[in-house]
Amino acid sequence: PIMALDDHALRNSLFVNLTLGVSADDVPKLAQALMTLPVSDRQWIVRNIASEFASKNPDFALAWAASLTPAEAAELQDSALRTIAQSDPTRALALASGGEDRKAIEFGALEALARTDPLAAISLYEKSDDVYEKQTMVRLIAQGWGQSDPSAAAQWLLSLDATNVDVETLQSLASTWGHADIDAAAAFTSKLDERYRSAWIISASQAFMYEDTEQYLQWAEQYRSEPFYGLLLSQAVWPEERRNPEAAASYVLALDPGIRSEPLQKLIEQVSEYDPKRAAGWLSQIPDDEIRLASLDNVIQAWNYKAPDDAAQWIDSLPAGAFKDSALAALVAHSGLSDLKSLSDRISNRDTRIAALLNRGIRPEVSRELMEIFHAIALDDRQWKALETALATP
Repeated sequence: PIMALDDHALRNSLFVNLTLGVSADDVPKLAQALMTLPVSDRQWIVRNIASEFASKNPDFALAWAASLTPAEAAELQDSALRTIAQSDPTRALALASGGEDRKAIEFGALEALARTDPLAAISLYEKSDDVYEKQTMVRLIAQGWGQSDPSAAAQWLLSLDATNVDVETLQSLASTWGHADIDAAAAFTSKLDERYRSAWIISASQAFMYEDTEQYLQWAEQYRSEPFYGLLLSQAVWPEERRNPEAAASYVLALDPGIRSEPLQKLIEQVSEYDPKRAAGWLSQIPDDEIRLASLDNVIQAWNYKAPDDAAQWIDSLPAGAFKDSALAALVAHSGLSDLKSLSDRISNRDTRIAALLNRGIRPEVSRELMEIFHAIALDDRQWKALETALATP
């Protein structure tokens, strides 16, 4: 009935929708029906069903492509080879033609090939001389090889030029390895450059952390002397805070001051979303000045969005000084244009006031208001220079 419709646009759309629910055995029958249509109508349909046909019956899709126009065949062959590449990458590469088409198939086959034949995958990588292409290939190989032998994949990454390995690739491999063997993955941390260790250990331990937070925290104790220990504790805050906010707060607040800052920052960030007043009460217990100010900004942003009057009253209740100025500066960053002058005038420290206004962003819609305020402050040469730099930054 669909093929007999006089409305060709409706017929074509219905045919495409029909392919979504068919089995692999139905694909040849539908293809035979399509061959009765004019090429002009058939091309639109083939373009829209190529991926669906190829995913269900890639071998037939390849054979059928030979009886189609070059434009129709290209998309169908590409989809079929990508499907085959997921289960039989070697065959897909053998069937692929040269040029850009083959390059696309190589990328599609690389992850699957690395699972079964990592040396063949590496050989493809080594033939490339494009830096950006090689970064993508490294990521795909690491993902595939990591599923079958994460230790070997990690050693291979260490052997590469650092420009071809990005932190996201390391994190992905660490996560895969950590899910299979947290202790082995964690032990590999010591082999990495210092700048990658935190990202690696955090990614490697996430699966374990979600499975059993209490055991995870006991396991993390072995890294108490490491600089990333605070981050290990921080990521445990999220699931624990969702299960039992009171227990999470008690745990974090009982930590030694030297390791409390990062976990408490995470806790405050989460609690600010639904109870900013409560989160604000913990700010004074963050020993690290920089982290405390970042957490203050999170609290003010969330609070000003949910209950701006309450946020303003809390700031008013603070004693005069640097902390109150920082709270006002955060309010300047997250308030409307009409409040800029009145809020900034309340910041007692001149440098903090100027920095708050500069951080507000020098966009066209606020530039006039800001310039009037800056003229009233009477900036010195250095500060005008900073303003010029801000204006010149897109």
